[in-house]
Amino acid sequence: MNKEIPISPQEEQAIFSWFIHGAKEQASPQKVKDFEVWLHESPVRRALAQRIERIWNHQSFAQALLKIEQASHRERLTSRKTPMRPWYLAIAASLVLVITTTIMYNSNTQRTIKRIYQTEPKQVSRQKLTDGSILDLSATTKVAVSYNERKRRIRLFNGEAQFSVAKDPSRPFVVESRQASIRALGTIFNVDQRYGFTELTVLEGEVVVNPLEQTRKRFVVAAGEMLRITEHSTGAIKTFDLANYKSWIDGYIQVKNQRLSDLLVEFNRFTDTPLTTKGHEIGSLLVSGSFDLKKIDTNIQILAKLHNLKIQHQGSHTVLESSEEQTP
Repeated sequence: MNKEIPISPQEEQAIFSWFIHGAKEQASPQKVKDFEVWLHESPVRRALAQRIERIWNHQSFAQALLKIEQASHRERLTSRKTPMRPWYLAIAASLVLVITTTIMYNSNTQRTIKRIYQTEPKQVSRQKLTDGSILDLSATTKVAVSYNERKRRIRLFNGEAQFSVAKDPSRPFVVESRQASIRALGTIFNVDQRYGFTELTVLEGEVVVNPLEQTRKRFVVAAGEMLRITEHSTGAIKTFDLANYKSWIDGYIQVKNQRLSDLLVEFNRFTDTPLTTKGHEIGSLLVSGSFDLKKIDTNIQILAKLHNLKIQHQGSHTVLESSEEQTP
């Protein structure tokens, strides 16, 4: 009788990391293809992957674990004051997709609660976490929340989120993006994850930033300050007018000397029609102003007029290009 070779601990860890800890979401198309080939080389690997996916995505499983978590923390949650509801909650609070919840135990029997939240374009949401912290998700955003007795960890895969952190000196609150690890105890800060950079804005208290690829660097960013981190460099800490600050939570975005292409990334979170620029020169135009996120079309018309641009509708996209471009 043929005996199936058991899976090794390393293979098991690789599969769990792929499906549960976010490795799949950050992998390149080629890496996804390579991993699928690797899975199918072994029936044991494939079977484990299928079992994880069935449990991880099962609606009843997520609901049952959520009830357990809510019961164990109900007293703490109900004892805290509920913050004022921002403009979007009346129409969009129910639109957030809580993908999954799971409870895991490590070798030290440490209880870890993990949940993934995701919003779609034009959908934003507020979530109250088990420690009383508030997680505000902008549109087109995905995060993984992982809590245990020693650490509170948030993984921001894409999009933008604001964190109002409940004080707990025994459990650091850490937000991880592609470019940085951001640590806080009790504070309010916003993290914007783009393809090439992470932008941090601190609204209350201070946070410690450790760029992932610049291991010898460490930055302390305080209220009224912001910092942009790329893979290989970190910009200077800049100040902003905290008293007059408005953000996507208020329904606005304020920018100063921001590239037009970067501004359109933020607009695209709040529209069904993708916005792009034609040519590097147009995308590099520097833009300043305050923009209403409920009036994306109006914003585009204003930008086109101010910068002498032409608006072209090409299939499902809207393109901003130089008015001097010749139409074929």
